[in-house]
Amino acid sequence: MAYKLIQKFISELGEHESEVLVGPFSPLLLVLPWSTDPEISLGFIWINRGRSSVIVLDHYFYHLIAEKKFRKCIQGKISIQDLERAYTDYADKTRAFYDRATQIDFAHAAEKTILDCLRETIMTFEPVEQTVYIETFNYDMALRVLGEEKRSLLDRVWKEATNPTFISFEGRRLNEVVKLIKESTDLSLIVPKVKYIYTDYYWTKSDTQILHALKEIQTHLSEKEAGLKTIFQEATKRKSVYDTWCASLTQEEKLIADYIQMVMRLRDLRKDPIAEAQVILVLIATELLTRAGIDPKYGNALTMYDYRGGIAYLKENKGYILKRAKGSICKMGADAMIEVELCDYDKAVEEFYVLTSKASKEAVHEIKGQIASKGKATGAARIVLDPHNDKGFTQGDILVTSMTRPEFVPLMKMAGAVVTNEGGITCHAAIVSREIGIPCVIGTKIATRVLKDGDMVEVDAEKGIVKILKSSK
Repeated sequence: MAYKLIQKFISELGEHESEVLVGPFSPLLLVLPWSTDPEISLGFIWINRGRSSVIVLDHYFYHLIAEKKFRKCIQGKISIQDLERAYTDYADKTRAFYDRATQIDFAHAAEKTILDCLRETIMTFEPVEQTVYIETFNYDMALRVLGEEKRSLLDRVWKEATNPTFISFEGRRLNEVVKLIKESTDLSLIVPKVKYIYTDYYWTKSDTQILHALKEIQTHLSEKEAGLKTIFQEATKRKSVYDTWCASLTQEEKLIADYIQMVMRLRDLRKDPIAEAQVILVLIATELLTRAGIDPKYGNALTMYDYRGGIAYLKENKGYILKRAKGSICKMGADAMIEVELCDYDKAVEEFYVLTSKASKEAVHEIKGQIASKGKATGAARIVLDPHNDKGFTQGDILVTSMTRPEFVPLMKMAGAVVTNEGGITCHAAIVSREIGIPCVIGTKIATRVLKDGDMVEVDAEKGIVKILKSSK
């Protein structure tokens, strides 16, 4: 079966490669303009059914966003301070709105109040596209901007500059939770404040689940504080080493090093406003669907823009919404116009891969990617697209996924190595793997399609190669 939106997207893609993200992502949260730059024609399609999603973007334009921003910085047209200030302004506005919105009693609020909150969420969150440039920055991109004659300079800087000097989300968020627990006499009162910490790109955790997590931390508070102390001490040492190293750099080298540190740090910090927006949208969607007589479990069948029609729209389109939940393709054009087509999810995904595949039909014995964290490891490959279904992941297994997110950390701590389809040097997999100290190869594009559960593989993160030593079939 030919799906018109897949055909249309592929036609618009032309000769460009596709960038594919796979996993439990919410259209409710992420169907929004990813770039408003008139020179960047970045549309996408989203094939979705429940916790299963495939997001496809134009690889060229997606990466061009980051390349243009880095070029402007190198040319002196924009400073690192300007970029950090723009992010801070956005994050501060989002946090202030989150604090206000989570105090609303949506169950008893007028519909107008809920829809006003939805509109403000859209206005607050849409500018997140201005920070997309931090997602795909990598070595090859930096070299294109600097020029081949600067390769040796980039090589001198890259190794040290890509070691994070900051405390990543896990320590940062745990520190915030510990502070709130120590200040509170009633844990239930801090649940709204930390709800964004216990969410992911699909949905939020329930208040009961969050309260249980808080009680668990409270029970082991001394142990958590000791762990945090170690995390902060290690970060201080890394920063001291980095500052000493920076003192020996030329002005140009330091600019490049500081830019690398900046995009890694902002990529990590940006998880907070994204999660805050998700919490608010889930609250809104849950209440509007409940009033319309629709089970909130279908909330991710729609985008945030669909909810603007309010309760009347949801009631009128209940049958269509239930059909969308069984499988749909959502296409957003570069002009931010949205089109939707119902689909059989599995057939639509297969159609996309068949139509875009340029690979040889011969058996693939190794795949290549970018080195994110050096080292070597051998183990059984485990394809985990959704951490809620970890397929019996055991210590030393090789985690193979589209991209990692905060909820993957428990698996990463057990993994012998990490291999991903997506990601640049700023990605979550790269940062956490370096923190944990395990080999990591990112940006393979095809790992989850080529490798099979149980394949015995060798991850050579010194060369960026993953070899299949023995097939599971």
